[in-house]
Amino acid sequence: MVSSKTLLLAASLLLSAVTANPTRPAARSLTVGTAELRAVSDFAIESRSVDNSEEIAADPPKKPKETVQINKPKPTSQPKPTSQPKPTSQPKPTSQPKPTSQPKPTSQPKPTSQPNKPKKCRATKRSVQVLNEGHDANAVKETEYVDAMKIKNNGGHATVTDLSGCTALFFYMNTTVRRAVHILCGHEERDAETAARAAVGATSVTIGSNTVELHNDAVRGIHRANANLHINPRHGYDKLDSTTEAVTLKGTDGSLLITTGRGPRICTQTQ
Repeated sequence: MVSSKTLLLAASLLLSAVTANPTRPAARSLTVGTAELRAVSDFAIESRSVDNSEEIAADPPKKPKETVQINKPKPTSQPKPTSQPKPTSQPKPTSQPKPTSQPKPTSQPKPTSQPNKPKKCRATKRSVQVLNEGHDANAVKETEYVDAMKIKNNGGHATVTDLSGCTALFFYMNTTVRRAVHILCGHEERDAETAARAAVGATSVTIGSNTVELHNDAVRGIHRANANLHINPRHGYDKLDSTTEAVTLKGTDGSLLITTGRGPRICTQTQ
């Protein structure tokens, strides 16, 4: 484009020419004006060319860098991981059936006692000496005693029954039976002491035992209770080899001796 400076210059030249020849005919004026306008145009073009040449010479345009567009492939979007299916809940284990209780073994029947073999009279485990009052002077059983009144009411007789290793005591006042006692074997010393303390007024005692050792145990217990009590001669007996019969010992007024007999076997003491 023609710059504003060039246009102003051409317009001033045209006005100068008109002003210088005001009397020329209009045709001439138009011709001259046309010629001058051309000159002005040419001048303007040359001026533009000069201006352009100056601009080109002064600052040659830089060639634009050729940028090579490389169409990089767009990264394909990674497919979203599909949601994992939730694990199905495991079925709860079914409760195991409780094992049926095993039948308890039936207790074996205890072997029956051999025929013709008597039960042994053994000592019971007692922490306290126990002698119980009996009710029958003709049958003084285990751990029982009968006193003077029962013996007198029985005619002056007393019988200790079911002896199979146990010990019998007969306390006398002179020759009258005052007390008869049945002591379990193994408890001679303790129970003889208890019996002697209860036999008030007795002057002597006759002991019937299966062994000498048991006799001596009873003597120690008696003397612990009453050291002045006289011990009559020992009366020994042998146990019966039977399951139905046992030894009996009998004392009678008027004699310090006792006699041996037989009676029913009813041993009940704890083995």
